[in-house]
Amino acid sequence: METSGIDIEAELVGHANGASRMRTAMLRCGRCLNADDCQGWLAENAGSHVGSPPDYCLNKDLIRTVREG
Repeated sequence: METSGIDIEAELVGHANGASRMRTAMLRCGRCLNADDCQGWLAENAGSHVGSPPDYCLNKDLIRTVREG
C-alpha cells in the first residue's frame, strides 16, 4: 500500500476502521492469484509512490478509498 501512496501507520492510528481495512487488505493479498506479478511490480516500484496498483490488484478499490480519505 505504501507504493500506492498509503501511509499504513497513519491509516491504522488515524482512522476508526483503519485496522479492519488493513486486515481486509492483507487477507485479500493472501488469496491473490497474481502474487508473483505483484512482487515484481512492488520490486520495480520500490521507494516510489506510483498512485494506482495494477488492475489485477484485489485491493485497488480499497486503496482508492483510503487515498481519497
